[in-house]
Amino acid sequence: MIDFTQHNHRFTYRTAGVAIQDEHILLHTMDDANYWILPGGRVEIGETSAEALAREMREELAQEIHVERLLWIVESFLALDDQRVHGIGLYYRMSFQAGSRLATQRDAFEVMDGGVRLSFAWHPLSRLSELTIYPPFLQHHLHTIPNHPTHILDMRI
Repeated sequence: MIDFTQHNHRFTYRTAGVAIQDEHILLHTMDDANYWILPGGRVEIGETSAEALAREMREELAQEIHVERLLWIVESFLALDDQRVHGIGLYYRMSFQAGSRLATQRDAFEVMDGGVRLSFAWHPLSRLSELTIYPPFLQHHLHTIPNHPTHILDMRI
């Protein structure tokens, strides 16, 4: 995975999917975190961000997806514990294949991924303001999906 630390600075390259069905969005949290994120994961060397998203959904959800269009290219700068983090994130619209369990399921569920418990849930778009979602730009931007890829600069330092 493309994630490394150099001189107390961490760099990470992540891809994530935006699945919206019936005015609900699929989010997940890890173990007992108090925030939600979009499903996805880190890109491996030699794979595209779209390939990485499809791989992550196979690994985490045992589901094949349709990676649709790129929504956001996000450069993030934040402090996490005693470390500065520089992240690149590519966010795609994605959908589940017709007939798959996630195409119709609305119940929350859990999976294990590398020893970490991931809790998934479909949240109503109308109630996202009640959640803590990372990165924070998503709180607003999930309500206004762009027609073309948009660059976001996420400065939290």
